[in-house]
Amino acid sequence: MAGTNNAKPQNLRHSKTIHRPLITFVMLEDQFKSAPGGNFTMLRTVLDPLLSTAGRNGVAVPNLPSPDIDSEGVVTDAENNRVLVFESGSQNVPSDPVTGREIYARIIPTSKGGFNYLIFFYILDESGIETEYLMPMGTFDYFIPYRFSFEHLPDDAIIRVKSRRSSDDPQGGGQGGREVMQIITVASGNAPGNLLFTPIPSTDVWAQISGFEIDSVGSSPLNIAGKSLGWDASTANFDLETGDRMIVHYETYE
Repeated sequence: MAGTNNAKPQNLRHSKTIHRPLITFVMLEDQFKSAPGGNFTMLRTVLDPLLSTAGRNGVAVPNLPSPDIDSEGVVTDAENNRVLVFESGSQNVPSDPVTGREIYARIIPTSKGGFNYLIFFYILDESGIETEYLMPMGTFDYFIPYRFSFEHLPDDAIIRVKSRRSSDDPQGGGQGGREVMQIITVASGNAPGNLLFTPIPSTDVWAQISGFEIDSVGSSPLNIAGKSLGWDASTANFDLETGDRMIVHYETYE
């Protein structure tokens, strides 16, 4: 209609006028954790360079704890501060080798020495109750929940985890692996050599040798230690000879 102007006022066109803090993740890579211990201190100096470019278009955001929806910073409220943990390199979600349960973490601020943070590791028990977990030594990547103001929200915030990780299931616990068939030519007597990959612990490895089929269950001549494949001639009642051909089948996570 003539004489009308539906344009919004200039002061409503800017993201700064929208008070809508949103949570996404910032990634802290290749962090070495020593053992033993259930937690470790993540120093402010580790997060400072990460957060100096974590906002939209690479702007800096504050390295401060955010306990509620009104404050921008590292999420520390109990409901939202779950940290995703991945093994560096393999990008697998770590799991408890006994139960196969996924391991995750929470980040808790401490006033000691300024704005430092403690990471505590957890699993869910049989009743679905969160219990602290004694995390072994390793190198891990952490997706840390961060509450961004709308003006600082990164463009890739929504797809950030899925676009950076492809193996987001825990190892073990019935998650399965892939089957490998490997042909080994025995290089020296009773010494088959090494497997290409590490078999899944407590799973069956079996081999075809000159028409015989032998597995690793119970009292077996096949001895598995990591990738090392050994042979006990006294249990088998025959020797592996140089040039013998073995077809080995096993499952691996690698």
